[in-house]
Amino acid sequence: MLDGVLMTLSGTIQPRQPVRVIFRDGRAVKVEGGADANRLRDNFRQIEGRIKKLVQQKRLKKSEESEYRQNITAIGEVGIGINRQSKIYPGVGPMEAEKAYGTMHIAFGIDYDGNIKALNHQDCVTLRPETWLVYADGRKERILANQEFSF
Repeated sequence: MLDGVLMTLSGTIQPRQPVRVIFRDGRAVKVEGGADANRLRDNFRQIEGRIKKLVQQKRLKKSEESEYRQNITAIGEVGIGINRQSKIYPGVGPMEAEKAYGTMHIAFGIDYDGNIKALNHQDCVTLRPETWLVYADGRKERILANQEFSF
């Protein structure tokens, strides 16, 4: 649930109603919620429009169009906030919000290493995540719940 901050092309918003995102194979496949979920979906469509325009202008190769379109909703980054001084307040930017203690953020689009080809990098924050580490052997270890770390 994204309930802290959503970064969109039109600016950073604090959702009035949590936005539920369902992921499959490293990409968002469904976005649910109220008006702010609609804004996030519209944002993805706007980026898709920009990709089409770049292909038409021959600034992006036609052979890359499909990859760029798929990566609009790719998980480009996941992070856990550990800074007790960072706060989430009306008008806060994603750079501070994503660092707030006990939060978790995810970014859609390009990753910092440039392995995911995309036009976007959009940080979104959840305020009270429950985060688990799942080992290859199936063991699970809770890392974060109720804004408190388990270690």
